Amino acid sequence: MRLLLAEDERELSAALQAVLKRNHYEVDAVYDGGEAYDYLQTGNYDGFILDVMMPVMDGYEAVREIRSSGRADAQSIPIIALTANAFLEDAERVKKEGMNEHLPKPPGRWENAFRIGKIQEIGAVTEAFLESFPACQIPGSDIQY
Repeated sequence: MRLLLAEDERELSAALQAVLKRNHYEVDAVYDGGEAYDYLQTGNYDGFILDVMMPVMDGYEAVREIRSSGRADAQSIPIIALTANAFLEDAERVKKEGMNEHLPKPPGRWENAFRIGKIQEIGAVTEAFLESFPACQIPGSDIQY
């Protein structure tokens, strides 16, 4: 499976690329929305992971352009929103804007692995993939995921 990762924070992009590549995904990375849109036009991807807030073109604008592009897979290609905004209303907005899933930053351990697996329709997420994501703690609590 070939994915396009659009994330302007280069360190986070490198970490996500390493996780995805270690789990046998082909990944191309870009660092602004304009580049992402140009790459998306090639039609060479099975899915996209787009940061919502990027320079040049934000993820919302990019997904609107993709969904209205006239590409054969414009409505069906999986698009995951990557955002630091982890509230319910943020998850609702990304779906309303045409994205399939909401992936909060920093990447959570099992929840985000499940969402990527769900988008790819692989049915089950392996333990190795789950372990590749760092554990995260919910701020102000003792809960880890």
